[in-house]
Amino acid sequence: MSIFRHTEIETLSNGTSLHGYCTLHFKTLVKIFGEPNGGGSDKSDISWVIVLQDERSDDERIHVVTIYDWKIGYNYCGEEEGIDVEDNSQWNVGSHSMKSLDLLDRYLLEKGYSTFIQTNRKTNFPMSYRH
Repeated sequence: MSIFRHTEIETLSNGTSLHGYCTLHFKTLVKIFGEPNGGGSDKSDISWVIVLQDERSDDERIHVVTIYDWKIGYNYCGEEEGIDVEDNSQWNVGSHSMKSLDLLDRYLLEKGYSTFIQTNRKTNFPMSYRH
């Protein structure tokens, strides 16, 4: 699977919505994806906009995933009640489709990272759970 940074990063994430949750520490996300490349809104301090492409498929379409804090950081809660992003390990995962979330889950597993990615489906069952 390929992961890459795209020059049109700001527009790629347009239309993504919450599809799941990820529990990885901030430093681990930086190690995997590099420094955050988005965020700074009134409800989110930072985010990663990640572009994935499935090499197992003939489909050459790219899949956009966003990992972001939501209403827990300083921008939304203030410095006294907000969580410093570097202490965070609970992240929202947005995408255009569940396929994108599946690809992110597979990518993390291929890189050797155990994580819990829970879907935002009505059943709320986890897509994967690894220790």
